[in-house]
Amino acid sequence: MELNSGKPKVIHSEIIDGRLELTLDWFGLETSHSIVTRTSKGFHYENVGLMRRELSCHDEIFKEIEGDDSVRALIEKLPVMEIN
Repeated sequence: MELNSGKPKVIHSEIIDGRLELTLDWFGLETSHSIVTRTSKGFHYENVGLMRRELSCHDEIFKEIEGDDSVRALIEKLPVMEIN
């Protein structure tokens, strides 16, 4: 039996226009979308329609979501962008 981390799991990830767009599975109950953008101060994490957070490093993103090394690699490739 797999233990639940209490975090939504990334089921799809794709960089679009310099932003990492994630589809998250909330324990088989529903899916949601999150967007990660690299800024000059760290990362902007938005769970679309729910919350926005400024995070200082990519490790903090993994406190919010459950993702594998491929997601980590995409986060590290993000270009620095300005958030309006």
